[in-house]
Amino acid sequence: MNDTGHRPAAATHDHSAQGLHTVVVPDPGAPVAEIRLLIPYARTGRFPLPVQELLPACLATGTIRRNRQGIVEHAADIGAELSTVVTAESLLLSVSVLAECLPEAVELLAEVLLSPAYRMGELDLVRSRAQARATADGPRTRLHRALLHHRFGPGPLTATPPSTGILQAVTTDDLHALHRDAIVPHGSVLLVMADTGPDTDRLHTLLADRLTGWSGAPSGLVLPPLDHRTPPAHSLNLTDATPDPTRALVMALSPAVPSCSPSHPALHLAQLVLGGYGSSRLMERLRTRRGLVYGVSTTVRDTRAGAWLETECAGAPGTADRITRVIVDTLHELSEAGPTAAETDRARQYALGFARFGLATRAEAASAYAGFVAQGLAPDWLTTYAARLADIRRADITEAAARHLTPTKTTFATLDTPRTTTHHLDLPSHPEHPHPHPQPDHI
Repeated sequence: MNDTGHRPAAATHDHSAQGLHTVVVPDPGAPVAEIRLLIPYARTGRFPLPVQELLPACLATGTIRRNRQGIVEHAADIGAELSTVVTAESLLLSVSVLAECLPEAVELLAEVLLSPAYRMGELDLVRSRAQARATADGPRTRLHRALLHHRFGPGPLTATPPSTGILQAVTTDDLHALHRDAIVPHGSVLLVMADTGPDTDRLHTLLADRLTGWSGAPSGLVLPPLDHRTPPAHSLNLTDATPDPTRALVMALSPAVPSCSPSHPALHLAQLVLGGYGSSRLMERLRTRRGLVYGVSTTVRDTRAGAWLETECAGAPGTADRITRVIVDTLHELSEAGPTAAETDRARQYALGFARFGLATRAEAASAYAGFVAQGLAPDWLTTYAARLADIRRADITEAAARHLTPTKTTFATLDTPRTTTHHLDLPSHPEHPHPHPQPDHI
């Protein structure tokens, strides 16, 4: 590891008959090997949501051969750590292990996948922890969910998590059934980053041999394509029975392109100019100049179902309408005239810095590489992305902003205190960009 972050060597790929995509990334001299297994796990409604909620926390807590304590002790013996993370579309199982014990870690992974044992004691423990963590969704979560629902319609991205009471009905048989149907190789990515020596084929053979017998039909737990319909109204205000009395919230959603698109680097720089870092236009206009917000952020959300750009601001109560007007004006100006030369240079330097240091550790790099592969990209996508950023011109950013960041293509959502929220916000209109009145809604 050096100050430029991890740079992957040439990866080798293998595709099994069961649909598993295996990737080996050589990491010469690395003392620790990294294993990442990325499994499709979107909450599509095909399986009971309470069972889907509990399985990741119960996974790797027991096998036919070992209980939780046995797994912990064996992992300690080989210098390994296991963890699971769930996103909107995937379940990520991570293993970090001492390099010389990689075969034993692969054996343990195979044991978890092929001979799981979901025991009642572990299920009760997971349920009690879920109960202890349970809190009502906050205003920000409710506003975000409502905005996605308004823009894309109902779907896994807007599903409400099950209540802790419903979780009590889940049984160990339910977990075993879901494991059989959902924890399958089809559509999954297995990435191993390790010091393979001169022969990567030997590691591919080890992985294939140990995972023989792991099979199953496609789970169907994949996000459906996003409905990029034009919503009936470009803005909505939401009234909330329990609003946050300390702040007003404004969110906006604009169309975007996936990471694999040739136009993604230009859009990435456009969103940085808009609100993606400390010197952005929205930060300068909303916070520095007017003192309206505590913070501003813009982020391109990229899933296998589609991509979109989110803008988010939090300000003092009663400021949602003013914040929204500033965002609309800023979008209009950026989409019409593009960034200045200075803004272009600053955004590019910021993006290049992130690309350089974004994969600072081997653990971060391995997780990122697995995610890139799942999206159809090469493991070294971020390293090559930096070169594409360097080629982007000011005119390219202007074109990307005009195509994606106009006010009429952006959906706004605001949540403010009841005494200050208005249900018919008059957004500033330009001759080329008329704005329909927002629709009130409730969350």
